[in-house]
Amino acid sequence: MKAIKTLFFLMVLLSGLFTAWLFIPIPATMDKQTLDVPLSEPFKLVAYRSNPNDASKPLTYHYYVISDVVGVDDMDPFLITTDQFVKLGEFDENTFNLTVNGKIESYTNDLWIQKADGKLQHLYVSVDANYVR
Repeated sequence: MKAIKTLFFLMVLLSGLFTAWLFIPIPATMDKQTLDVPLSEPFKLVAYRSNPNDASKPLTYHYYVISDVVGVDDMDPFLITTDQFVKLGEFDENTFNLTVNGKIESYTNDLWIQKADGKLQHLYVSVDANYVR
């Protein structure tokens, strides 16, 4: 009788683990870097491809503005899009313009980036979106 109870609880545990494995989503992984363009010193515009690990979802590209102090791991992307060929337009000390020809999933136009002296630099991002299916 004790062996039957143990076997029953083992089967319930295994079925629960299988169900959890089946329904827990696989997190997206960051792939290779696709863009590295210097802006005004010490800032750079970088992009990384994100693989959703799901064949039904498209690859997305995550765009960041980083400095010498702050890297990609320390911040959220200001732009997530399906366009890997975002074009950098005019830029000056605290503003820059991007042209995006893909679907925009997330976008933030106010950026606060930490500089080496500990002060924060406020950057404004303007996007020209030309989504074509």
